[in-house]
Amino acid sequence: MLKGTSSISRDVRVGVTQAYVVLVSTLGRQWLERNFSALLSHVLDLVSQSRPKSIQSQMDAICCRRCVSFILRATVGGLLGEKAQIAAAKEICQAIWKLKKVVDAVMSDGNLETRVGTADVAASQHMLVCALEELGSLIYGLGTIASSLLQDSSTGVLDSVFSVILHPSVSVRLAAAWCLRCIAVALPCRVSPLLDRCIERLRALKSSPEAVTGYSFAIAALLGAVKQSTLGIPHGNGKIIMMVAEDFLRSASQNSRIS
Repeated sequence: MLKGTSSISRDVRVGVTQAYVVLVSTLGRQWLERNFSALLSHVLDLVSQSRPKSIQSQMDAICCRRCVSFILRATVGGLLGEKAQIAAAKEICQAIWKLKKVVDAVMSDGNLETRVGTADVAASQHMLVCALEELGSLIYGLGTIASSLLQDSSTGVLDSVFSVILHPSVSVRLAAAWCLRCIAVALPCRVSPLLDRCIERLRALKSSPEAVTGYSFAIAALLGAVKQSTLGIPHGNGKIIMMVAEDFLRSASQNSRIS
């Protein structure tokens, strides 16, 4: 999986990925429930900066991310019941919070223009993408059952996702937006409040390119989820989004980084 000291084809990495899934499946559901925290930490470490041979190039990084996501989806999604999946989602949220801490210095509202700790940011991006993708898949699969998970203030699912929407990596911002889309599809009643929250933050941080792209991704993802809901969104939401978009177009020339 980590290539060792020699160059190994992607086919071998895919084979090792399948071996992970077979191993966990053989160990069984109860083992996975008891050891999910350790498994999550282990597979996320495979795409961390501490394993430079697994992400030597962008293609290697993408391939390794897909392998890790497959391991999580095939085991967590295929073996665990609803109660255990909720517990797994909570564990993933904790992992996101831990990863978020390494980029706190570059994500605070007052420090968006001064990028420090670039290595720490790079180290977290692939791990966050895998974690966000699995969290979104879990909530999407749980459907309305995930309502209790989102209402649990001690877990802070929404806060954990929003906390990385300003991450310097575009991949993380897109993964966070996709996760919000999964939440919106699973719980249509959340679409309008989520849109309001994104619009509010977008207006407040409109001078930050990261905020503009991150919250724009999120709004686009949420609007894409509307077509899968019979509830739709209030007409006023659409008007506000158009007004914000027009305002950005008019003011783009005032900020070279935004334009």
